[in-house]
Amino acid sequence: MTWSSRCGALLAAAAVVPLASILVGCGAGHGTHDVQLRPVASDLQRARTLVLTKTDLPHGFRLRRQHGSPLSKFPTACRKLAAPDLSELTETATVAGRVLANTHAGAEYLPAAAVFSSATQASHAQQLETGPVDVQCAVLIIKNDLKQLSAPSKVTGETRHVVARREDGVIVRGRQVILDVTVRPNYRFRAEVSFIFLRHGRALSEIRTQSAWNAATRRTWNDVIDAAARRLARSGL
Repeated sequence: MTWSSRCGALLAAAAVVPLASILVGCGAGHGTHDVQLRPVASDLQRARTLVLTKTDLPHGFRLRRQHGSPLSKFPTACRKLAAPDLSELTETATVAGRVLANTHAGAEYLPAAAVFSSATQASHAQQLETGPVDVQCAVLIIKNDLKQLSAPSKVTGETRHVVARREDGVIVRGRQVILDVTVRPNYRFRAEVSFIFLRHGRALSEIRTQSAWNAATRRTWNDVIDAAARRLARSGL
């Protein structure tokens, strides 16, 4: 993705931090900590309505095609991080969306949704999934890929936020990290990564984000969360 038009060529050449890498690298897989899946057709149909589409976002976003295995971008360092243990939880539906990207603005959003066997289980899953591990993994991926730029770069600052709010009965929880990056000789920008989980009843909607952090993308970031909350609130789950 491009974080700005000025250094976009550098980042595009390095294919910095595909969102799919973050999704698969930090939490997906088939390990002993994975959630149990017992599909229910009606829940699957409802889960599909929770996933964000281009119609939920401002003009300029498109569906990004994903090439190759996202696991190829998954650094070894992330495997050392402890994944949350979801093995006692049961999903009746799980759906992953495609990356929604606006390369001009420098923003990408990766949506997904799941339905659990009970509201209690969905609440527990949200609590487990909003720990610091995913953000740590995302930061490691960004720092690793920044090393591939044709010009030297350095992370000069890091700010972490806990997201906790409520919108129309939807409980929003998540983690966000903002990195201050300097690309030599003297270009500076801010890169944002966040993992947002929204819960309503048995349903959990997930948005993983990556963007250049500025006034415009901050507004879009909030708009995306609002849109996901609206979809959840009217889902009937």
